[in-house]
Amino acid sequence: MSPHRFAVGQNVEFVPRQFDGNVPRGAYTVVRQLPGPPNDREYRVKHTKDGHERVVLESQLRSGPPPPPRLDRQGPRPAAATRPGGGGPVAATPKDSERSVARKPNYGLQRADVNRSKQAKQEAKQREREEAVARRKAEREGPQAAASPPAEEPKQD
Repeated sequence: MSPHRFAVGQNVEFVPRQFDGNVPRGAYTVVRQLPGPPNDREYRVKHTKDGHERVVLESQLRSGPPPPPRLDRQGPRPAAATRPGGGGPVAATPKDSERSVARKPNYGLQRADVNRSKQAKQEAKQREREEAVARRKAEREGPQAAASPPAEEPKQD
């Protein structure tokens, strides 16, 4: 029985065959060595970009490049630009500063705003319904109250 060619944690390159469908090629990391036929071992590999795990044959793998360096959350800092002739630093343009601090949109806050506006609309509709019911009720009671005059109390001298 021949040993596995790739070790767990090793970076490999996946090369799909003709009938592998839409499996993305590229850099993967070996997660687990699986038992299989001695002529073509199986591995569980994880895509380095999307994190999807797949089971592939040893014949579909090649030794891959080393892992890409991990960057901090904000990405690399741009080099400070200087003026021609040795002058002081050049002020960063707004586009440069926007590029260096790329933030993900906060969809949670947007969702909360949408929910609050929906709730406000529902409450406004409920108030309109209650007012309409009160108007109808007043209209029904209004003509009856006008038709029958109030009873007068006898005067005492």
